Amino acid sequence: MNNVLINIPADHPMIKTLQSAYQSITGDEPTLLTSGGGTTYAALMKNAVAYGALFHGKVDSSHQIDEFIEIDDLIKATAIYAKALYELSHL
Repeated sequence: MNNVLINIPADHPMIKTLQSAYQSITGDEPTLLTSGGGTTYAALMKNAVAYGALFHGKVDSSHQIDEFIEIDDLIKATAIYAKALYELSHL
């Protein structure tokens, strides 16, 4: 099977919803990032994006030995995910 990278425009309602959920919980302006390699799970699904819990100024230990997230960041990420899922279910 060939991986197909589908680019979703920044103005897509799903992207706008995810950005809104992030901003409403954090108060910060969300930054969109792209991965040219298409190596995330999102590259294998239609209309999917990777939406992760790394906050500005925090150590990125993802997929490394002793991977971790601070408890406050985990709680904040959970609130963002809950709001995003709720809002996406109403698109």
